[in-house]
Amino acid sequence: MEFIHEPVLLQEVLEWMDVKPDGVYCDGTLGGGGHSGAMLRLSGGTATLYGIDRDMTAIEAATARLREFPGFHALHGNFHDGKALLMAAGAPKLDGVLLDLGVSSPQLDRGERGFSYHEDAPLDMRMDVSQGQTAADLLNSASEQELCRIIRDYGEEKWAARIAQMICEHRAKKPMETTFDLVHAVDAAIPKAVRRKDDGHPARRTFQAIRIAVNDELDPLDKGWQALMSRQCIENGGLLGVGLRTGGNYEDLAASHTDFIFATVCEKFGFVGGLLVIAVLAVMVWRILWIGRQASHDAGFYICMGVAAVLIAQSAENLGMCLALLPVVGLTLPFVSCGGSSVLASFILLGMVHSVAAHKPTRRAGE
Repeated sequence: MEFIHEPVLLQEVLEWMDVKPDGVYCDGTLGGGGHSGAMLRLSGGTATLYGIDRDMTAIEAATARLREFPGFHALHGNFHDGKALLMAAGAPKLDGVLLDLGVSSPQLDRGERGFSYHEDAPLDMRMDVSQGQTAADLLNSASEQELCRIIRDYGEEKWAARIAQMICEHRAKKPMETTFDLVHAVDAAIPKAVRRKDDGHPARRTFQAIRIAVNDELDPLDKGWQALMSRQCIENGGLLGVGLRTGGNYEDLAASHTDFIFATVCEKFGFVGGLLVIAVLAVMVWRILWIGRQASHDAGFYICMGVAAVLIAQSAENLGMCLALLPVVGLTLPFVSCGGSSVLASFILLGMVHSVAAHKPTRRAGE
């Protein structure tokens, strides 16, 4: 079956992308190349476009469809790893990035991929069939509580607990292997009266939830979005910031007061405020190192060196995360981020250093 996908909101996308001749763009969800082809044609064939997709079927179809454009480059991978993929491809600075999320109709139409609840096929659901666990692996290994969370959070299914229970009961007798196994578990969980009132297929939300979990669709998006918004906050702050009473991009950051507090500070107080935070942390680390060198015993020296190393590593990771230079891993900025355990741990380390500084070597009588 040919991979043909009609791009959605095509005119709106072209308008927002503001395609220019000789521009450089990235389509992070290439699919069949519908959006990418329209952008290249709008540029007169002079633009450079990098298309990223996890599905090799989509990559092959788009490459064949867009072979007339010398500026088109197909990259196999996840848009979450787009920066590394683009750097490896030697891409220059981008003028625009497009993400069209979700599953495409050609993937649903191919029953053997396991996305559709209308055909009996192996439970796969992977966008990239060469990587990761299949839907069957997930359904047969996850706990009932984890399945309930996935179906409830990713599918917004109010019968999630019952469906998870039915899946576990089914796999206790026979492993979940096909799409119809999952459909039957959903049918057994949802009362017939409810199914009759539902306009759509009763398993559609469960299939969506399992697909999202198998392909880890939301986690890369959330991390990529947070890093992007953090960098925009820093850029928006300029030299002196927008001020305390002015709103800003920080309001769109889910962790603006914890993991991305540095971005919030930079937007509110600008480059000067961010530099001041770094300077205060640097002075604190220098003072800890100085106390370590003055310690009266080796243990004190090693304590101070260890505390300084922890603060340097944690601060460097947090700043790199806020600048979208390092992965988003959930580390706070010491003594600046809001949080209970993080603040407590930081002050415990500082207390250890204070103990080293306060310790004086005892003198024997007569010395």
